Amino acid sequence: MHILSLVNTVQVSYSKYKVLVKEVDVKKLTQEREKRAWSRWELAIQARIHPARVGAIENGRVVPYAVELERLAKALGLSNPDTLLDEVLPDG
Repeated sequence: MHILSLVNTVQVSYSKYKVLVKEVDVKKLTQEREKRAWSRWELAIQARIHPARVGAIENGRVVPYAVELERLAKALGLSNPDTLLDEVLPDG
């Protein structure tokens, strides 16, 4: 089977189910950072994540790995990394 048809099959199978998907709430992340009067650079240093990566996460261009989400939450003093997540139920 060609890899492209395998990917399409997975996407079609996935779309049959209503699944609770979690996304990063970038507004919440930005608000928490700004509440502390931190620049993205300062958050990156505190979270031990590259500053460009923090910017990409805040702009919604990339989804952080679980370890990055934990580091961001810890740097911001949040006890639960899920605080930075937004639950979305896809249409379908």
